[in-house]
Amino acid sequence: MFEQPLTELKEGLRLTGDTPFALARLGHGYATAGKRKEARAVLAQLDSMSKQRYVSPYDMAIVHVGLHENNQAFQWLQKALEERSVWMGYLKVEPQFDALRSVPRFDELLRSVGLRG
Repeated sequence: MFEQPLTELKEGLRLTGDTPFALARLGHGYATAGKRKEARAVLAQLDSMSKQRYVSPYDMAIVHVGLHENNQAFQWLQKALEERSVWMGYLKVEPQFDALRSVPRFDELLRSVGLRG
């Protein structure tokens, strides 16, 4: 069930030239598929990448959400908010964050971003 989507995510990563954006989505896909080791390897790769170029904390949060590490995801999202990351504008509709939508802390974050009244 997960192999086809993972294949597509890998192809997307190849086509984008290994962007952090595509890599984070692959990491989320691995985590969702139960491939925790591969998801952790993506986090390590994003961390390594961040030493050479900008990696959005938003991308790091996406992988942590897939791993059900909500506290870490919220820490990264808070950092993205502090950086005024443009990606925070997608927080309300980004499907990777569906697992957080029922958490009261997510509503607070949406209000902080200005996406909820």
